[in-house]
Amino acid sequence: MRSLFHYSNTCAKIDDCFYLLALLYLIYKETPTVVFIILWRCFQMKKSSFVAMVLGTVSVVLFALGMCMALIPEWDAFKPGILFGCIGLFLGLVTLIVWRRMEHKEPIRFSAKTILKVIVGGVGALALGVGMCFSMVWGKMVIGVAIGLVGIVVLLCLIPLTKGIKE
Repeated sequence: MRSLFHYSNTCAKIDDCFYLLALLYLIYKETPTVVFIILWRCFQMKKSSFVAMVLGTVSVVLFALGMCMALIPEWDAFKPGILFGCIGLFLGLVTLIVWRRMEHKEPIRFSAKTILKVIVGGVGALALGVGMCFSMVWGKMVIGVAIGLVGIVVLLCLIPLTKGIKE
């Protein structure tokens, strides 16, 4: 029974690219019943993951529907679209809070670095979007590509800001 526990924990932590090799090794070494039990334990979804998946899907659908309602003039539903979008954003925040509580994680602490990351991400995304609008909507390709590239560079700055630079 010790080997079964060891393999199931290992199986849960193996990266996707090595999962098939580990499975082939288990099929070679263990009996079919043990392999079935290991696979069953690996593919079971935790309750917190299921709740996060359902709430996240509902929040994203509400947000996307709200943005479509607000931005497609033929629908003539700007105000309800803003309402749906805000409900979707709020539900996304609730999803994050519920998931973190179900996983017994500490609440997110807001520091100056966290706020800086959010601001840099927002500025980068807005710059990229404005560059796309210049290029595709307003027909100003050169300035649109330049603004879009600036947005991409700002978004790329999030990687060292988040992960840090190591020797």
